[in-house]
Formats: sequence, structure tokens, C-alpha cells
Amino acid sequence: MVTTALATSRSRSRSRTRWRSTGRSDQARHLPRPSIAALACLLTCAGACRGDDLPPRTPVAHIETEAGPLTLDRSVVDHIAARDGLSAADAREQALDTLRLVATHRAEVAERSGPSAGGLDDLPPQIRERIERAAMVRLWLAREFEPEHEAQDIPRRVIDANMKDPRVARRLFHPEVWAVCQALIVPAVEARAPAAMVPGTGEPGEALESPESERWYAAAELAFAPALTRVRRVEDHLSDDDCQLFSKLIGLSERRFSSDSGEFLLRYERFAFAPSDAQSFDQTWVAAVTRDGGRGEHAIVGPFRSQFGVHLVIVDRINAANLADGSLPPAALREARELQIREEIEARWRQGEFQSAVEEMSSRRVVRMAPALERGQ
Repeated sequence: MVTTALATSRSRSRSRTRWRSTGRSDQARHLPRPSIAALACLLTCAGACRGDDLPPRTPVAHIETEAGPLTLDRSVVDHIAARDGLSAADAREQALDTLRLVATHRAEVAERSGPSAGGLDDLPPQIRERIERAAMVRLWLAREFEPEHEAQDIPRRVIDANMKDPRVARRLFHPEVWAVCQALIVPAVEARAPAAMVPGTGEPGEALESPESERWYAAAELAFAPALTRVRRVEDHLSDDDCQLFSKLIGLSERRFSSDSGEFLLRYERFAFAPSDAQSFDQTWVAAVTRDGGRGEHAIVGPFRSQFGVHLVIVDRINAANLADGSLPPAALREARELQIREEIEARWRQGEFQSAVEEMSSRRVVRMAPALERGQ
């Protein structure tokens, strides 16, 4: 059967997917989570195999304990200062406070169970090792991976490929877009036949009134009345419903009618259109839906007449224009679009780069996990 979209537009097949709502996808902005133990092994082996140790240590303070000194490194002070916006002196004091708590805890442990080798905390060795490995991973992510994989680091070729992708352009850059659903009574046609106009209305754009068309509209509105009554009864519940209730009401209604004026079909359809780029739509329909700027989201428009039938339209949502063609000078528009694309694909690109980094480390080093770690213990 010919699609109901043809009752409003002669070329609607492309308009159904031409525009979608603006905004970032709801993708989580987190890296994938491969085994922390495996990644920690890779990072540990990376330094050992290259002959590299951890970054040079620069002690700035010591706290003496029975089990040995606790050393505060300058990199820790710098990290706390940058993270919390503190001066070097305040960051140093905050770090020392933490070390004092550690020293106190170790003293309490030693008092309860006697001195332990190396002054280590009272944690099972496997748990302690996991914590250390997880800390290594976080350190690598914070110091090496993340600073080199931000939105501005996405290669130009990736940005250009997205800029040229029409699917990306339709989804992100568009004029004001209205998402609507409608029920309409139209002249019945054979399956796959073009949509028929109301008898006696002439060509699109011409006057609708004629004795023949008036008889057809009167019969169509009479057939439409039961469905319209059901819709009006639940009008207050149609907002924020994403047209689901409306579609169910129409689906439960009688769909085919006969009268002296011919056969009628009751149809339901849902689509989006841009009022500023609606040349392929019936202009009577566009004018009726958008008259005086429309009545906002969730407004019910109609029933009203067009050359194609009688329509009842619900405006589901209105998406504001976003970086549409001609909205800015060409150079500024390209720059703004590039910035949005970088923000849009940053998480997905970073995930791919992270996986590649882990695979590259794996290919250069053979890592065997301890049986206990493989069992998740």
C-alpha cells in the first residue's frame, strides 16, 4: 500500500530520516574496562622491558615510623595542587596529613598483631596487590593516555570524514525541525498507487471549495468524527506521550469507510519536517500546522482540510535550529560544526584509541596472569 506520507508530500521518503533531534548522543563518556590486572601487567612490563623505571622521584618530606620512613614525593604535591587549586605549601601539608594518618594506622596494626614485615597494612596480599595495580592504571591514564586523547587531539582526517558524512550532517546541523504525528482521512487508492487528491479541488495551491469537494469533505468529516471524539476525551493525556496514545486510538478506530462520495481511508503517520525547507509538502498543510508560529509542543491542530484530505495533527516536539546552512559566515560555521563534531565523537574515538593502545602493548609483550587473578580472586 502506498505510504500515508504521500497524502501530505509528493516526495516524503527522504524527509522521514532527514532530520533528527539535536544533541549529543547519550553515550557514556567512560573508557572500556578491560581487566585492570592485565593492563597493570602490561604497564609494569612496559617499563621493565624498555629499561625504564618509574619517573624520577624527588622526595620533599619524610615521616618516620617504626616500620621505616614514609616519603612524600614532589609529584604527589604537584598533583594535589593542580587537582584542588592549592598552593604548593598547602598541597604539601595536605599530603603530609594523609601520610600521618597512614603512619597512625600502621602503628595501630602493629600494636594489635605485632610488627609486620615492611610495615605493610593488614590487608590480604592479593587485595593489596590489586589496589597497587589499579593505582598504576589510574596513574597511567591520568599522566599519559588522557592528556594525549582529548577532543582537540582527534586527527583531522577523522573530523573531515565526519563532516562529509551526510548522516552526521542531518543529525547535528539543521534548521528548526518539527516532529509531528497525524491522523488523516484520504481518498482510498489501490496499493502502491500515488496519493489521490480530494475530488473537485483542482491542482495543489488552487481553491478547495467546489460543490463536489464540499460533499466529499462533509462525508469525510462525518467518518472522522468518532476517532476525533476519542482523541478529544484524552487530550490532556497526550502531552509528553511521544504520540503513543494517539497512535493507539487511531489504530483501534475503523479504518475504511464508504459513502456516496466514494471510499475513504483513515491513516496514521509520524514524521519530521523543517518549515523553512518544506517545498515538497502541501503548502496548505504547512500553513495550517505552523500558523502564527504554531501553538508550541504537544499542540493539537485541526481537524483542517487540504487537497489531500482532512487532517488532525499533534506537534510532538520542536527542535531548535542548530548550525544550519547560512546561519553563520562560512568560516565561522565550519569552525563551530567542527567543534561540535569533536565533542560528539570524543568518547567513541577515545575508546577506540584506548583499545588500540592495550592491543599494541599486548602485541609487544607476553603477559601471563596469575591463576588467582584469572579466577577473579
